[in-house]
Amino acid sequence: MLAFADCQSLDVVGPMQVFASANAEAGQSLYALQIVGLEAGPVRTNAGIQLLADTALSDLHQHLPDTLLVAGGFGVHAQAGNEALLSELRQLSTQVRRVGSVCTGAFLLAAAGVSTGKRVVTHWRHCDQLRQRYPSLQVEEDAIYVRDGRLCSSAGVTAGIDLALALLEEDHGAALANAVARELVVFMKRPGGQSQFSEHLQLQPESQQGVLGRAVACIQQHSADGLTVEQLAERVEVTPRHLHRLFHAQLGVSPARYIERIRVERARRLLSASDTGLQPLALQCGFTSAEHLRRTFVRHMGISPSEYRQRFPQFVAAS
Repeated sequence: MLAFADCQSLDVVGPMQVFASANAEAGQSLYALQIVGLEAGPVRTNAGIQLLADTALSDLHQHLPDTLLVAGGFGVHAQAGNEALLSELRQLSTQVRRVGSVCTGAFLLAAAGVSTGKRVVTHWRHCDQLRQRYPSLQVEEDAIYVRDGRLCSSAGVTAGIDLALALLEEDHGAALANAVARELVVFMKRPGGQSQFSEHLQLQPESQQGVLGRAVACIQQHSADGLTVEQLAERVEVTPRHLHRLFHAQLGVSPARYIERIRVERARRLLSASDTGLQPLALQCGFTSAEHLRRTFVRHMGISPSEYRQRFPQFVAAS
């Protein structure tokens, strides 16, 4: 596991604990674990905890590991400009059996060219940034982890544990992976994707001026009123076709998809903020029925409205 200054401590120790627990459960050394750094010695994480790198990344060429994982964290962007580090990652990625990233470690592998053209994921907060900075990547923003050939990547922070469990299952079977998951008191396969944890689905154009700005304002004001794309185009005085071109060019989605996202975001806030039944809540958000809400919510969030309310409660009913 590659650690560096200001990396996320959980990105490092979470996956490593999965493999260490596998050794303990199996009663034998299935995995030999090493923290590697830019050089051997202490590495201060963004939690202020110092980890001890057993060896320098450049020394791995002498004793190649089976798997090389890269942590993420606040310091990842500084390291993305470290050409010596990127060169080592490029070389090692062709020599090990598999290489992967935890959380924003995906930026390091992308900067090194290791993941060019591949399917990847990172923390939900940084998926758009990763996609924009490295347009050749296929960023699957709702995935907990992604496997594309020898390359693997995980979503934010604790998703590194999910990835490690998947690698353990691949190496030594489901029984051992399940035993480790039970020991660590985590899901073997977490229900839903990482979108359920993101804080906002609403997309904003770079500028609120002009036709697009007026269209976005209109959607935010009238999305619960059964607003259609044709009605929206009429209100901002352009053709539906021109509106489609504007939304795709600046937001990367169709007007209909944007309206749908705003409705889902409104539903998500209400689910956590009230105990309103699904049918009235659906109508309040612009859906035609509770079933329409459920289908759309699952498509965007990976879980049902009822499951979301149970997992992210903020409303406390009066006793």
